Amino acid sequence: MKDYYNTLNIPVNASPADIKKAYRVLAMRFHPDKNAGDKYAEAFFKELQEAYNVLSKPHERRVYTQKRFYNVASAQKFEGNAALTPVHFLEDCQQLEIHVRSLDFFRMDKIGLHDHIMKLLSPSSIHMLERFGEISTNDKIVAAILNSIQPLPLFLAKDITGILSKIQSTSAQTSESIAAFMKKKKQEALWERYQIPVLIVVTLFICVTIYMLSQ
Repeated sequence: MKDYYNTLNIPVNASPADIKKAYRVLAMRFHPDKNAGDKYAEAFFKELQEAYNVLSKPHERRVYTQKRFYNVASAQKFEGNAALTPVHFLEDCQQLEIHVRSLDFFRMDKIGLHDHIMKLLSPSSIHMLERFGEISTNDKIVAAILNSIQPLPLFLAKDITGILSKIQSTSAQTSESIAAFMKKKKQEALWERYQIPVLIVVTLFICVTIYMLSQ
């Protein structure tokens, strides 16, 4: 859920006049005509329009404010501007990376982590990254996510790397990093699959060798 009050930088009890004034001030500042070619300003201007269209209409504002109250009461996170620009998206990815590093590898909820990242990499987010086309930022985003999914097994990681591979606005080095990551995961999966049989064979070989030498 987006926090429209935060977008317009106004309190929940703001009057209609306050809402209109806040919108006008911000709209003038971020209007595309005053920020030609600035995709960040364009994206935020659209966010301002969306917030104003809801909060300026009494009925829609009441419905939204009630939903917002439940959102706060249940401690759910607001979407805010997380997917508004590549920089905001990168910040979310880097925060996730730091969080994953603090988790216990053996006790962490790997499926939960997978599901969270899949939601993070929504079609709208990927479209936004493509629209801005910031290769350097996208490279950092991919790197942060790859670090975050290090603990995941192959069958969970491949869903995520499949989406990362579809981001066109990245460098050749990033594409190579994704390929190298998947190669490593496949090797890990292969080892996990055969490590017990291999250990059994090695143990039997050692036992037979010891027996033969003792005769």
